[in-house]
Amino acid sequence: MQYYYYPVLFDLGLVKIYTWGLIVAIGVYLAYYFLKKSGCDEHCERLFFLSLVLGFLGSRILYIIGHSNEFSSILDLIAVWSGGLDWSGGFFLALIGFYVYTKYYKLSFLKYADKFTLPLVLGFMISRIGCVFGDGGHLGRETEFVLGAMVNGIRRHYTAVYSVFGLGVLFLILYKLSKNKSFEGYLFSMYLILYGVGRFFSDFLRADPTYFGFTFAQYIAILSFGIGLIILFWKPFLK
Repeated sequence: MQYYYYPVLFDLGLVKIYTWGLIVAIGVYLAYYFLKKSGCDEHCERLFFLSLVLGFLGSRILYIIGHSNEFSSILDLIAVWSGGLDWSGGFFLALIGFYVYTKYYKLSFLKYADKFTLPLVLGFMISRIGCVFGDGGHLGRETEFVLGAMVNGIRRHYTAVYSVFGLGVLFLILYKLSKNKSFEGYLFSMYLILYGVGRFFSDFLRADPTYFGFTFAQYIAILSFGIGLIILFWKPFLK
């Protein structure tokens, strides 16, 4: 597979439309639309926008921590238009804000977490399409795999493509599970478990910095898996 990507979709002179940004915006909109169609109250809408803001903030913070050698000035730290977001950091900062909000308003955290699960996966999957076409597809380690991307005569894992496919499969699995939920938090727990396993093993194909053998995302994937297990096996007995 030849390696192609298009960082700028339209160059209008003073204004540039970036491919990644446009596709991510589409993903956010479709996630919000899906959430509204599933039944969304006032708290649901507030949680969506709170999670969106904290998600982008957390994604940037974790990326900076994991790639500190790329930044030499304050401007570099805030220049998100140049790329540099880590999904794992965004997810967990948004999750913390989500939890605090539901506890403050005495809402069921797990009920709302279930409601957000499918829109979350859908939006993330579409955003990964932005990574494929907009920032080079997160090329990973060298490989002989036929679906790898050829760069300067070297074939590398096209990890964003793998991610789009994996998230699509995950969405279908969770959609089927959503038809037979056994308790509040079930769908969310299955997302944490399945995504945690998938991200942990897929990161071995990436070329990200490692710390004691694992990437930041892999440590967070382990945490995700653990939280999912706690919800899955502990929650039914809380009552």
